[in-house]
Amino acid sequence: RAGIAGDGITLEFLAGTILQSYQRTILNLAHAHGATFATNKADATATLDVDDWLNLAAGFTETEGYDPAVHGLPQVMLHNVQLTQLKASLRSETALQFPEPFDTYQGVQPQAGFAFELAGMNAYTSTHVDSSGGDYAGYAVLPGGLIWAIMSTGTIPVTPGTEVVRVPELGLIVTRSTTGGQALNAVEGNAFIGVGSRDAAVQPKFLFKSNQT
Repeated sequence: RAGIAGDGITLEFLAGTILQSYQRTILNLAHAHGATFATNKADATATLDVDDWLNLAAGFTETEGYDPAVHGLPQVMLHNVQLTQLKASLRSETALQFPEPFDTYQGVQPQAGFAFELAGMNAYTSTHVDSSGGDYAGYAVLPGGLIWAIMSTGTIPVTPGTEVVRVPELGLIVTRSTTGGQALNAVEGNAFIGVGSRDAAVQPKFLFKSNQT
């Protein structure tokens, strides 16, 4: 049940947040890794615009051997503010002043993370995209380009008397213990996970960093 001010935060409430924390950790690891991609297809000194988007699309289509029918459409992760910047740029494009193209612009709306498809790429948004140093570090990969690794927790030993739940396929272990002499009850969740990506020589990947203002 949810913790309330009247009775404080319970152990059960804290335990219930472990999965949410796990999911957030994976997202943060993915975004942090994407921010390390070497080749930026946007302008880190300016806000995101349509030219950046087309430059990113060209980065994929000009890669030797890339075939969207085989490899799928590129997946672009944007900060929500980058989406706002891109929409502002689209609004000012002369070609979008006519009704049909403007309908395309109107369709650039976030829906449960997925924002839109434009110029042969799918865009997704998250407020957790890295935003350090005055920039938004968006990034782009092909489907399957981001990979994650886990360590099985099936054989990790725990202190005798400790309740334990292991989820080896997620690299997750949750323990609950009581220290009688100190009247201490504890619930701990530990995940042994990592996020990486395929080498750019095998599959194209790009940084999509733009300025915040």
